[in-house]
Amino acid sequence: MCSVQIQGMDRIIFPVQNFKINPKDWDNGRMITGKGRQENGRFQDRLNKLRNDIESFTNEYHELNKKFPNKNVLQYFLNSDKTVNEYFSRNIKVKIE
Repeated sequence: MCSVQIQGMDRIIFPVQNFKINPKDWDNGRMITGKGRQENGRFQDRLNKLRNDIESFTNEYHELNKKFPNKNVLQYFLNSDKTVNEYFSRNIKVKIE
């Protein structure tokens, strides 16, 4: 499971499928990576990307709406497979005469 805590929101827990982590491979909130632990390194990279995506989304959402996103909005964003820029792209209407 992956646990996420965002300001103004209850903790969200996401299931992480098809991956088992030995508790000995954790150190201060990060996975121990390096020689013989390449799979841990790849998984840590995925966790870092998830953290960065959530932080970027939360900051952009707060800037636009003056409030933090709720759990449903965040899950919708994560399931959309869009970048933050794509998700918040504004439709520009052009009037052609």
